[in-house]
Amino acid sequence: MSLKASAAIIAFVLISCLAAGCSGRKTAGNAEQPAPKAPTEVSVELIKGYRDWQRAVANVNTDAHISAIKDIYVNDEGIASFRSGEVPFPAGSIIVKENFEFTSGGEKGALMALTAMVKMNAGYHPEGGDWAYIQTDPGFSETTLGKVEKCASCHAAAANKDFVFLSRSK
Repeated sequence: MSLKASAAIIAFVLISCLAAGCSGRKTAGNAEQPAPKAPTEVSVELIKGYRDWQRAVANVNTDAHISAIKDIYVNDEGIASFRSGEVPFPAGSIIVKENFEFTSGGEKGALMALTAMVKMNAGYHPEGGDWAYIQTDPGFSETTLGKVEKCASCHAAAANKDFVFLSRSK
């Protein structure tokens, strides 16, 4: 085989390989999906836009946090665990509970507060399942967040379910 023909074959193989994505680099077609990453800081910004997430539970009547009617939203990272009950939740999972007042007829009234759980990376708060908590008003102006002892002590009763009270709809 001539040198010219060998060079043409090598060039063809290299170009074909690059076009097919076998260069060893990750391209859009062959990229591995990265594992969800937990936030490094707890912020109310993490829950803004929560209504774009899946509503996992609607109109549940409980006395948890405050006696209220609740709707629960879960982000993409946490929805599979929430629905299946399989724990632990992956880092980056966020659960937001809307707390609505009861009207005089026992119906859902105005939104009073938001309470949320954020699954942080391992080591954030091991005795609390590495969950951070957020409590805020509907306007996000008055906020308590982080390793909130009042939240953590109550959620300790659900330690066998990764500190999440799993009332869910499938």
